[in-house]
Amino acid sequence: MIGRRRLAGLGLLALSPAAAVLTSLAGHRSVASAEVRVSLAGSVPEWAVPAQREAPVPGSELVDLAVYMSWRNPEEALRLAEAVSDPRSPRYGRHLGAGEFRERFAPAAADVEAVAAWLRGQGLRVVDIPANRHYVAAEGTAARVAAAFGTGLAGYRVGDRVLRGPTVAPSMPALHGVVAVSGLDEGGAAVRPDHAIAGPAAPAGFVNAPPCSAWWGERLATELPPAYGTVPPYVPCGYSAVQLRTVYGLADAERDGLDGRGQTVAVTDAYASPTIRADVDRYSRSRGLVPLGRDQLTEIPARPLTSPQAGTHCDPGGWYAEESLDVEAVHLLAPR
Repeated sequence: MIGRRRLAGLGLLALSPAAAVLTSLAGHRSVASAEVRVSLAGSVPEWAVPAQREAPVPGSELVDLAVYMSWRNPEEALRLAEAVSDPRSPRYGRHLGAGEFRERFAPAAADVEAVAAWLRGQGLRVVDIPANRHYVAAEGTAARVAAAFGTGLAGYRVGDRVLRGPTVAPSMPALHGVVAVSGLDEGGAAVRPDHAIAGPAAPAGFVNAPPCSAWWGERLATELPPAYGTVPPYVPCGYSAVQLRTVYGLADAERDGLDGRGQTVAVTDAYASPTIRADVDRYSRSRGLVPLGRDQLTEIPARPLTSPQAGTHCDPGGWYAEESLDVEAVHLLAPR
């Protein structure tokens, strides 16, 4: 589910297995026609079957989607990704910069613009084309999206949820470089762990689970196989307010008036935690810091999510700890 959380694309090159498959498929599509339509294989989730289908999605519901493009020279890109990640390779660690990667592997601008033009022609709004041109993100009503991709959109009963999905395999014109579309279904909400390993439970809170280190390198993972020729340390359990303020010399800085006064820090998170101020104030008091001033924190929420079951599907509570962590860190380092 692409939703409002756009995939960042692939920098230098962390090609996932799925991305490798998609780039491979793209190599076989040489047709560049807006008249011949092709089916987008693999775009119907396994749970989108007639036996689980419920009501059609309202035509006015807003749908976010992204049409993904193949990298140019995908086989070369895959070889390079393997070489820079292999300690035995002379190219190990010699990653391409973002500009170098785009120059060698980004989809052709003309191919991407053809996709964008087609989406606009279907009455959809193009909202993003990243610098690496790996996808074209768009939004539109369910009615327009369904008409554009030649499929109905319906709700499907998946456990205790109803998720949106296509009724038949979507299709679109055989524009050069297109490999997949995401966002027609809400399959991301149905993801579950494949398996779980029993072990010590993490205490309640936004903390690293044990084993962990009191400082970087304090506890080495000697009972595990070495990685890249060395024994890695366990990550820190977490740094205290005193540690962080000390490492940055903030006491001295604040004596010089460098405490954040007159400055604004923008923190971009999702779902606007309803307890953010109380969380930050509780953290501040427990760490000997001054709580937030009355006008020190302003929330600017985005437009509401459009899915009727958005609160269930998107797990907004999973973001609340991240928002608290981010705002607490800003207040810790720049209390004014």
